[in-house]
Amino acid sequence: MALNSTAYNGQGIMSVSVDGGAATSVDLYRNSTQGMNAPVFTADGLDPTSNHTLKVTVTGTKNPSSQGNWASLVDAIIA
Repeated sequence: MALNSTAYNGQGIMSVSVDGGAATSVDLYRNSTQGMNAPVFTADGLDPTSNHTLKVTVTGTKNPSSQGNWASLVDAIIA
């Protein structure tokens, strides 16, 4: 599973968990614009024959260098 997001200098932090597991903080701040489909999170080793639950939470927090706290999800890719 892979998540793509907009990653640039105005983005904040989101929290991601898969199948009820521990949440991972994902900092979407980048010093420069990486575009609309920047890879920001991957989860490997998932059984492709099973259903999975993805939980994405916008934390409202940000990297100290970021100009904002936006968090956007562009794609969730299951492969």
